[in-house]
Amino acid sequence: MKVRIYSIIAMLLCFCLMVGCASTNLSEMKSASLQYEFQQEEENSEAICNEGDRIAKEINDYLGWTMSADTNPKCVFDNQHIYEGSIRSEYKEQVMYCANYCDFVHEYVHLICDVNGQVQYPPESMVREGFATYIELIWQTEIAKEEYEYLQTDVRINRSSDPNENVQIETMLEMNEMEITPENYRRAFVQLAYERAGEKLPYLVDDSFVDYWIGLILVDFLITQQGGLEPFLGFYCESERAQAIYGRPLEKLVLAALRYNDSLFI
Repeated sequence: MKVRIYSIIAMLLCFCLMVGCASTNLSEMKSASLQYEFQQEEENSEAICNEGDRIAKEINDYLGWTMSADTNPKCVFDNQHIYEGSIRSEYKEQVMYCANYCDFVHEYVHLICDVNGQVQYPPESMVREGFATYIELIWQTEIAKEEYEYLQTDVRINRSSDPNENVQIETMLEMNEMEITPENYRRAFVQLAYERAGEKLPYLVDDSFVDYWIGLILVDFLITQQGGLEPFLGFYCESERAQAIYGRPLEKLVLAALRYNDSLFI
């Protein structure tokens, strides 16, 4: 079924271009170290802010990091935020634009990595986005200590826009007796891309594919197969230290991660 991966990708390590979007006439509420704003009036705003603070603390505890005392980060709950022509979440200059739980977790990882004094920010874009996506996907099973009523607690499976691809991906998972979860769906999506492209993959992928899909595969491999969270955080802070921390340069680590991903499929 599969085409084995033995060619090293030409790495696309680029910084993310962030486009701002101003919000006006916001209902504002302060809670703990995060300042919360709502694009629309929300009768449960206080409860939502309290849940946000609890989630933030759990991520702080998991990473062993906390926000600097002199920062003033903000979370704007806005389900109509426009980023690069589409409605989606964004983090920019200590402001998180979020519509739900998934957005909050992902963008808060960016925020805490930005304001933490240890981090040389931003690292390579694929490491940055891959890590935020990794934390988002493992949130319920490994980090969350309680149920959240107001922020959504479902983790979305971002399916391909091609229905035929969805069928192929879900068939791959079924053949390998892998549950259809967000993590496994993304693993199978990347595997399908390699099987289709073969040696021509570098021509087919764009920055977004590298950042959010291959970046996640890399981060998952480093944390689950290469020593856990602590060495990864050292690598995240200084991505150029890949050789010192893992004994291999970044491009070799990406190749190893893709081979590991490949090995999960028949």
